[in-house]
Amino acid sequence: MFQTFYRCLLPSAVAINSATFIGYRVAGFIGAIFSLLGILLPALTNVVGI
Repeated sequence: MFQTFYRCLLPSAVAINSATFIGYRVAGFIGAIFSLLGILLPALTNVVGI
C-alpha cells in the first residue's frame, strides 16, 4: 500500500526527461540542471516530510 502511495508523489520518468530536455533547449546545461531540480525537489520534500 505504501509503495503505491509513494509512486503517486514522485514524478514519472517521462516528466523528468521532458523537463530536462526543455530546460536544456531553453537555457543550455544550466537550464537542464535547474529544471531537473525544479521538478525533483518538491516531490522529494513531500516524501521526506511524510
